[in-house]
Amino acid sequence: MKTVSTMEEGMVEVVVAEDNPPSPTPTPTTCPANDGWYNIIPPPPCDVPNPGNSDDDNPCEQADKLEKNTGLKDKFTALKNKTNQNKEYGYMYKINSDITVNAIEIEGEANAAGIDVTITEKFDGFIHSHYTGLLSVFSRDDIYAMAKMYIGDKMIDPSTFTAGVVTASGTQYILKIDDIVKFKAYAENMVNNNAIEDLSDLYDKFYKITPKNSKEQNEKAFLQYLQQTKSGLRLFKGNDNFNDWQPKKVDANNNVVDNPC
Repeated sequence: MKTVSTMEEGMVEVVVAEDNPPSPTPTPTTCPANDGWYNIIPPPPCDVPNPGNSDDDNPCEQADKLEKNTGLKDKFTALKNKTNQNKEYGYMYKINSDITVNAIEIEGEANAAGIDVTITEKFDGFIHSHYTGLLSVFSRDDIYAMAKMYIGDKMIDPSTFTAGVVTASGTQYILKIDDIVKFKAYAENMVNNNAIEDLSDLYDKFYKITPKNSKEQNEKAFLQYLQQTKSGLRLFKGNDNFNDWQPKKVDANNNVVDNPC
C-alpha cells in the first residue's frame, strides 16, 4: 500500500510501503448522534469501555520514561538547535531494551513545509522540527502521518508510540494514544476515507490553527480539536530541557489545564 498526503505548514509526510497491509478489524456500532456540531469526522463507538493502557503503559507512564531517556532527549535538543534553519529535520526512532535509541535522521527540502518519508519497517515513534513561519503545534499532516502509520501497521506498539514536534516558537509537544478504540475509529476514517481535506477544513476554518496565531491560541485550539473530534490522543507539553512532559486539556471553563492520566 502506498498513500501520500499534502504538505502544508510543517509536517512529516508518510508513504507507508506494504504489499499486504492488515485488514482493519470491524468497528463496533457507532453513536447515532454527533453532538450536533459537525459531521466531518464521526464519533467513536458508543459505550465501548476503553481497554486502556495498563499502569505500565498508560500515556503518562510512558511520558515519564521519556523524561529519563537521555538518547531521545539528545535528539530533541538537536532538533531544537535546528529550528532556526530553513527546512524541517526529524528522526524515526526505535528504543532498545536497554533504553538506548536507534534513530534514522530525516530532513525536508529547503524552504518547504514537510519531510517525505517512505516507511518499510516499524518504529517506536517520530519527532521533527518546525522552523520559523510554521505552526507552533502539530500540523494536520503530522496527525495524518500518525494515522497512516497506525493503519499501515508501522508502529511497534501503538500503546507506547510517540509523535513529537519542536518549533521555532519555543514550544515542544508529544502526542500519545490515550484510547485505542477511539483512535482506531479516528484513524480508519481519516485514512480509509481520505479525509485529509476534511481535516484541513477543520484546522483552517473551524479551529483556525494557523502560523499567524500566538502559540497560546494554537495550543488551546489544537487541544479543542483533539477533544472534540474524539481522536483518542493525549497532548503533552514539554519544558525546554525535555525532562518534563505535562499532559494538557481544555477544561469546562475554556482554560488549558493539566490532564493527568
